[in-house]
Amino acid sequence: MKTESESAVEAYFASLGCDAEKIDEGKEKSPDYRVQIDDLVIFIEVKQFDANVEELRKLEKLEEGEVLVLDAAPGQGVRERLIK
Repeated sequence: MKTESESAVEAYFASLGCDAEKIDEGKEKSPDYRVQIDDLVIFIEVKQFDANVEELRKLEKLEEGEVLVLDAAPGQGVRERLIK
C-alpha cells in the first residue's frame, strides 16, 4: 500500500513530466524510486512521518484557536525519527 509521501513524490515528478519508477522491495536495502530527468538518473528514499500523540494534541488545540508557545529546535523531530 502506498504511503501519502510516496503518492506526493509520484505526483510531484509527474507534474514535472518525469516518471518516478517504484523500485521493487527485496531482501537488501535499496532506494524507493528511480527517476530520470533527461540524461540524469536519481534515486530517492521516501520517508513517511505521521504525527505522534503529542503532536496531534497540539494540532487539535491550534485548530480550536488556542495559542501555543512551542520550544523546539527546528527539525529536531525529523532528526529524532531518522535516527531510529
